[in-house]
Amino acid sequence: MPQEKRFTPPKQQQQSKPAPRAAVAAMPVVGDLLEAIYAEGCWVPARAIGVRSRQVHVEFELPEPEPPRALLEAAHYFCEEDDTPKEVSRRFGVPVAAVLALNASRLEGLVSTSRLRRRTILALPLVHA
Repeated sequence: MPQEKRFTPPKQQQQSKPAPRAAVAAMPVVGDLLEAIYAEGCWVPARAIGVRSRQVHVEFELPEPEPPRALLEAAHYFCEEDDTPKEVSRRFGVPVAAVLALNASRLEGLVSTSRLRRRTILALPLVHA
């Protein structure tokens, strides 16, 4: 008797599991601290101030610029109402030009006759005896 050939269906190949997806970072929430591009190739700390869809609006937290070295090496005077840089420099025996130069970056438009408000801080040059 001739042998019968039986049809056997091909074995189903086990479907390989999909490759695990890369870990996806959760969307930040308002107030989260993250890194963002400030300029080409420049990453800086930023704080999320708004999140919508896939967009994150940030506020950059740029480092405060260092005060000029001359300002660090200066004495500070708390002005009284209507003091002028000219009067203050005369009171402390320092050149008015030096007082104006030390304070020009902080107090825009400062001239020798500017009337200052009470508790305005003026930097005075240190006088070495």
